[in-house]
Amino acid sequence: MNRFELDSQKAELTKPTHEAVVSIAEYENLDIAIGVVDARERSESGDPVGRTIIWPQSYMARMDEFETQRLQTIAEALKARVIGVEMPGVGISEKADAKLSLLQKIDLARGNFDHCAVAMLGALNEIVKFEDSEEVEFALYSQGAVLGAHMVENLGKNAFGINVKVPKVTVIEDVNDGHFNYRLTSIDAEDTDPQTKVKSGVTDRYLKENDKYPWLVPPADRVEGGKDRIEALNKKQSTVLNLGAVGLMFASFPDVLKRAIISDKQTGTTKVSESEIQILKMSDSVVSALNGETLLDKLNGNNERTVRRLKAAMPLGTIALNAITAPEGQEGHHHPAVHSMPNMQILADKFMK
Repeated sequence: MNRFELDSQKAELTKPTHEAVVSIAEYENLDIAIGVVDARERSESGDPVGRTIIWPQSYMARMDEFETQRLQTIAEALKARVIGVEMPGVGISEKADAKLSLLQKIDLARGNFDHCAVAMLGALNEIVKFEDSEEVEFALYSQGAVLGAHMVENLGKNAFGINVKVPKVTVIEDVNDGHFNYRLTSIDAEDTDPQTKVKSGVTDRYLKENDKYPWLVPPADRVEGGKDRIEALNKKQSTVLNLGAVGLMFASFPDVLKRAIISDKQTGTTKVSESEIQILKMSDSVVSALNGETLLDKLNGNNERTVRRLKAAMPLGTIALNAITAPEGQEGHHHPAVHSMPNMQILADKFMK
């Protein structure tokens, strides 16, 4: 296991010069928002030169201004095109919660996010036209890990005729190292001190790091009128949110990615079996914990075992597990660390280049 000291005080963000363009794509009666920030440089002929990175949104994350500024931060740091895509049924659109079939609801509840991944690819295909054999990387956070793994698996089947290569996958705080992650029954545990059970304001800690930069905005529910808007969306989209929350406890990110790798070794469609995979874990995370000795830790999956399983499946690729620590005198890092845009700039520069 590698260790990397993340000190957001060392970041120096500059105001982004590339806007996020958000579009709504309709796929199978679902409105799915796609956010695109294209910070690629141009060749003399005017063609874009640079990488493309897909960021599947995590649980309850909608393609609003707070979320798109993370895409901007990554894109500007890497001079890349970064594309965010919402989970079907949960989004900024009032029609995002169009009815899922009974089979799709059952799949969600048992941890199968495959139909979500297919819909996300379908929506992407409506907005972004990939070139044949284009390289597309993935940056996956939290729930986005299992969604992204399913997307890679479906790309290996030439879903929608999109023939792309996947040279790199960066996984930040996946919550599904193994089945039955019961820590997710209380996702707000990250804001609670495990000893005193008192709210410790971990999320606020990361949001305050954005205050140094006047162009950054707070989450949608922390702006005027935003709380009512978000509560209305949560109520309207509650079925998918609840089923997705249950499914997250039973999903297994390594199982899905391993299937995609094994399939690719036979077909060579995406080349993910020869890719670079970086797994990042925050040192003090609760829902996406590093290896531990307790029975609960073992039931929730073992990070090192995940790495061994994936390494065995992809001898031509590389995989690394990284513990993200804090400098001496600072509190260790938690699951919401990605809400700090200074943190995201540093992580992108270190692990996504």
